[in-house]
Amino acid sequence: MKYIISERQYRLLVENEDLNIDIEQDDVSLTIYIKVGDTSVGEIILEKEGKNTFTIVDANISPDYCGKGLYYKSIFKIFDVLPNIKINSLFRSGDAERSWKSLIKKLPEYLEVNVDRQPETTIYQIKRK
Repeated sequence: MKYIISERQYRLLVENEDLNIDIEQDDVSLTIYIKVGDTSVGEIILEKEGKNTFTIVDANISPDYCGKGLYYKSIFKIFDVLPNIKINSLFRSGDAERSWKSLIKKLPEYLEVNVDRQPETTIYQIKRK
């Protein structure tokens, strides 16, 4: 089953919260700092794999903010700043796996997720269509 939400639904989903991201980029990595209002609540660290391709190597959300969709909403927001990026997720914790399942269900219509099931992991890649 495929879930796609419209651009309007996406904007309502993301803009209903005071969610902000700050992106720090160097030659080999990206760090996404996640904030709600002025409060830092987590980060996503990605390593560069190719010109515009990055792999998530670490992510965390403060326990007080878990379960609010901040992980996948932050990933959606990355594409507002870096529209040509491709993000891979390989080995995930149980919490991250649940977040990716939610991400896929709430995927904005201008993004797509490719799923590659392999013996030891499932690789997700999110990118613009």
